[in-house]
Amino acid sequence: MEVNPIPGKRERILRKSLHQLSLRRTRIRVGPTLEIDEGTVPGNIQVMEEMVNQMGLELEDLVDKIMVYVGDMSTVVMQRNAKEYRKRDIPLRRLDHVDPWHGLLHTQFVLSNAVAAVHKGHSSATDLFSL
Repeated sequence: MEVNPIPGKRERILRKSLHQLSLRRTRIRVGPTLEIDEGTVPGNIQVMEEMVNQMGLELEDLVDKIMVYVGDMSTVVMQRNAKEYRKRDIPLRRLDHVDPWHGLLHTQFVLSNAVAAVHKGHSSATDLFSL
């Protein structure tokens, strides 16, 4: 009876991935501070359009591309609402390139507050996964 040995670390590392990513440098661009009210959906639309303009891009350059916008939860909600608002607009103005993400710093705040609430036995902490 032949026993198949468990592959060692070296064999697991050398095994080819099914969806291997090519090695290439990712371009990360940090936008400047803008004097635009981000507390409204139209203000967020204006910010996103201004960021595209400041990078020297046209809306045509963003077809089939994704731009990640990272912000707090309020910004993410506003950007998602902006995408919904523009859903029926002409294709180039639909904000299909926008991919809003909440920042990890804000997630850490929420999780820390949730753990503290569970520890203290607050009634709001009945379901940790309801965040």
